Amino acid sequence: METTNKYINLDEAQSETVKLNTQAGELETAIKETHYIPSQHAAERFAERVWGCTTQPEKIKQANLRSEEIRVFLNKLCTYGECVYRGKIRQYNECLVYKKDNWIVLVSPSNNKIITCYPIKLGLDEEFDKKFVDGMSKKLQEATEKKLDIEIKVEESNKEFNNKIKENKGKINELKSIIKVLENENEGLQLCIDNSDADLKKAQLDIDNIIDSLTKKNNT
Repeated sequence: METTNKYINLDEAQSETVKLNTQAGELETAIKETHYIPSQHAAERFAERVWGCTTQPEKIKQANLRSEEIRVFLNKLCTYGECVYRGKIRQYNECLVYKKDNWIVLVSPSNNKIITCYPIKLGLDEEFDKKFVDGMSKKLQEATEKKLDIEIKVEESNKEFNNKIKENKGKINELKSIIKVLENENEGLQLCIDNSDADLKKAQLDIDNIIDSLTKKNNT
């Protein structure tokens, strides 16, 4: 059983080109269509969130039967929408976030697949939903710019730290060389001490032997 849903009329709202105002006049630029492939997860979420499918078998059935319809609709959202973020999101090293009216679409550019889709419905009206999406998109842009500033500062500070680490390692290696020389010198000095002790013991032994000789003579 299918439930109906009010779709965004993209065909009427958008044309094949957009017009950009410039100081010289109007510049007409062709829209670059996207050709993403919805993942099974995205198709099932679409069936759930748009057509009201509640059971897993129903989601799978509608996702497979109407896969082309889902693909066309989501690509229109991406084509005529705005990419508000490109970067890392949780387990995805690179992810694209598109917004169109009250819709959010997440795309993995590495495999050209749509990860998931969200029609934002806060329970009031469509205009409120659009304003919410626009507001959150602005916050996302601000957060992205803040992250970029932090990345630049971290890169600069890390470069300075790495240079200092490299400098310290050089000093450590120099000190290790000095330590090695001193250790070798100490080994040589210790050998001299050991030889001196041996000479001293021999001298003492000579004395002892002489005394033993004197004592033995007296005894005889």
